[in-house]
Amino acid sequence: MILLEPCDLEDLDPARALEAVAADIRAHQATPDAAGFFTATRHTSLLAALLVALHGDALHQLDQEPAADRHRAGPLTACASQVATALAHYSRAGVPLAALAASTATTLAQQLDGVEQYSTAVGEIHAARQALDHARTALTGPVPPTPRPAPAPTPAPRRTH
Repeated sequence: MILLEPCDLEDLDPARALEAVAADIRAHQATPDAAGFFTATRHTSLLAALLVALHGDALHQLDQEPAADRHRAGPLTACASQVATALAHYSRAGVPLAALAASTATTLAQQLDGVEQYSTAVGEIHAARQALDHARTALTGPVPPTPRPAPAPTPAPRRTH
């Protein structure tokens, strides 16, 4: 699998950059070991680079056309806010993942502590993914619901004479 790096985001428009980061996070899971800690650290770097790019794009739009409708920068700033939330969740996941990466748990109590740390990390990463889903919605608008097919007409009862 290809690993995305912050420099890979430079030439992408905001929607594609967001999707690339979200796809990388889905494809590369943080595990309770040194590799998982590295993955979470890399995801933190990607989220930080994406946040800077989104914020910079929003400020650039406002600077280029200050008299223009400021709502054009609104989706970028709303998206950036959600990416910042995802970054905060990944930052909170880093501590338990670092502890798990360095763990030499031998006793049952130590192993149970590791389970609790991993559960905390997984919860934070899940919350980060949800924030990225909200970021996508903020940037592109809500996904329209798929229309339900119309129910089949009920046959009229037959009249008998």
